[in-house]
Amino acid sequence: MVDKNTRGRLTERQEKFARLVVELDSQTDAYRQCYSWENMLEASVHRNAHKLAVQNTKVASRIDEIRSQLRQDTRTDLKWKIEKLQETRAAAHAAGQHTAAVRAIDVMSKLDGDQVARSESKTLHAHVFGRLGELTDDQLMALVAGGRSVPELPEGRG
Repeated sequence: MVDKNTRGRLTERQEKFARLVVELDSQTDAYRQCYSWENMLEASVHRNAHKLAVQNTKVASRIDEIRSQLRQDTRTDLKWKIEKLQETRAAAHAAGQHTAAVRAIDVMSKLDGDQVARSESKTLHAHVFGRLGELTDDQLMALVAGGRSVPELPEGRG
């Protein structure tokens, strides 16, 4: 949550600088957009940006607040997206739309940070697509949770 008292103590430039540090992920670039730097040596720009972002406790606290809020917003957004994808996967599976169910699993895995190598993903799809209707909900959820391994499939064609 934003501490309005901290923000109230910052100048307009300091507030802009704090926001730009987070947005640009660069203290120096943020400094250049907020302060006059044209007649400075590059080392001076870096030093002044660092002092403002790290040594000025008001500005450093504000940068931390903005980052914290951004992380919270990202977690909330990710949680909502995963919930919607789980609903989509369940509906697709119930309707026999197995390709859509696997696609929802893929997207959930990517949102959760799992990146499957392209060849591994192709192998997974080739193995699972033909037999997806045989998977239980628990096995489908294992794909979502694990993202990297194929659950044990019932004996049969394959």
